[in-house]
Amino acid sequence: MGDEVIYKKGGIEISRTLARFGSTSYPIAGIGSVFISKEKNTAGIILGVAIMLFGAVSLKNLWGFGLLVLGIALAIWASRDHTSRLMLRTASGDQQAFEGTVAQVAEIKAAIEQAVQLRG
Repeated sequence: MGDEVIYKKGGIEISRTLARFGSTSYPIAGIGSVFISKEKNTAGIILGVAIMLFGAVSLKNLWGFGLLVLGIALAIWASRDHTSRLMLRTASGDQQAFEGTVAQVAEIKAAIEQAVQLRG
């Protein structure tokens, strides 16, 4: 059967026995679980809310309305999930293996789950 490659793209290769991310390798047998961690832009949300409040206080003129709209747009944009991290739970703790778009991370996560399932 050999070491069947399940996923290979860029510097990432997932096989039945090993998950490689660039120069770092994780044995599939040593992975207890895999999960996705998402980061939100907290500073952007806070800045957006501050601009909204300043705009709301200054609604008597056009600048106030513009700031209110800008603050709302910034808070909405910052609240979206921008960064997804692929985390591997190993005997030495949680390890960040990869960071990318939601779709990239989900695709790699599925490949690792398939390798773990094939491991038996």
